[in-house]
Amino acid sequence: MDGNLIEIKHRINSIDSTLKITKAMKLVASVKLKRMKDIFDANLNYTNELKDVLYKTLSYYDFNSKKLPDCLKKYNSSNKLYIVVTSTLGLCGSYNYSIFKYLKDILNEDDEILIIGEKGYIHYKNFKNKVYDDYKNLFLNLTYNNVKSLRHFIFKIYKQNKYKSVELIYTKYVNSLNFKVENIQVLPLNFDLDNYKEKFVFKPIIEPNVNEVLNKMLPHYIDALLFNKLLESNVCEYASRRNAMENATNNANELIDDLNIKFNKARQSHITNEIIEVVSGAKSTKGE
Repeated sequence: MDGNLIEIKHRINSIDSTLKITKAMKLVASVKLKRMKDIFDANLNYTNELKDVLYKTLSYYDFNSKKLPDCLKKYNSSNKLYIVVTSTLGLCGSYNYSIFKYLKDILNEDDEILIIGEKGYIHYKNFKNKVYDDYKNLFLNLTYNNVKSLRHFIFKIYKQNKYKSVELIYTKYVNSLNFKVENIQVLPLNFDLDNYKEKFVFKPIIEPNVNEVLNKMLPHYIDALLFNKLLESNVCEYASRRNAMENATNNANELIDDLNIKFNKARQSHITNEIIEVVSGAKSTKGE
């Protein structure tokens, strides 16, 4: 076997090894995607019901009250805090790139960043303004209690009158092939109550009173909202990784097919040359 055939054979073996890895990673990502999607769907129902109850309660709240809950207060600061949700692991296609591109277009020179995900920390660690990395590894143990801790942290720095708003940059799940970067305002909370004011014929009885109920409910709603959006980002990450591994597997199969054709042509050419050499040698011997 000549050098060209050996080189092609080595390339086929190398790509075949990569193919086995990408197929295995695709299977793992598919299983994790299914599990995370089920968790997200169940949590979405809960979050929507909680939002519905909250909106109905807010429709009877006096927003001109002098004692607004902390999550409804507005401050005069000009800069914003962006909570940026990225992945901790790689090999997930354009998932992180889309987030970085989106944030680049809206980030002002006075804004600051709170990073979730190791990839985001690596990308923004040299950012000139403050980068909070306290929760960069949140996805290693994504639980409701840890998200609640994140909310307490956000509340603490927001009440220092440092930010005009706190906004969450995450990836919205459209379907298993399509995702888009979304931006929602976490603090101060914004509500569109027009669709809820006429839900009741008579005003409901809220005990002990609307203010106390909201003071308890609003932080819990933010916990649920953050947890839901982080779950959704996680779903998008696994879906993006599965798609990336599927594309890599398909590309590897195509490369192997092309190399097999090239190998067979080279081998046929090599055999033909050997036959020609044998025949030429036989004719030469016969002539002598």
